[in-house]
Amino acid sequence: MKLRLAKCCYFVNLRSGCFLVAFFDMCMHMVHVSYGKNKTLEAVSTIIYLAHFLGCVMLFLSAAAEMSPLLLVYLATDFVKFLFLIISAYVWVSCRRNSMITLSVSCINILLSVYFWLVAYSYYWLCRETVTEI
Repeated sequence: MKLRLAKCCYFVNLRSGCFLVAFFDMCMHMVHVSYGKNKTLEAVSTIIYLAHFLGCVMLFLSAAAEMSPLLLVYLATDFVKFLFLIISAYVWVSCRRNSMITLSVSCINILLSVYFWLVAYSYYWLCRETVTEI
């Protein structure tokens, strides 16, 4: 995949961007999103968000130690979270009781998830290229 970013937000280098992504993603996990009365969806969301929180910690450690293997945990958990967000957004759209604010927050979360994944992916290849040059 050739799509890589040179900087995060056009002015922050990728390493600092990974710190920001890890911090912002952890803060986003503090906000509880309710999935209605479906206990199965609540259980799955809890497992996915806990795994992704661990991925955020690995992203932070990877940026601190400049190690690319730790980034794979974040990339995998963010991809799973992205798939879950897409599925839950589809379920929310079919349910007429949700407000536009809930759907808007879900769409913003999906877009941020894609951008955060691209930042981490770009930093992963930057770390790998730096190691191979030495």
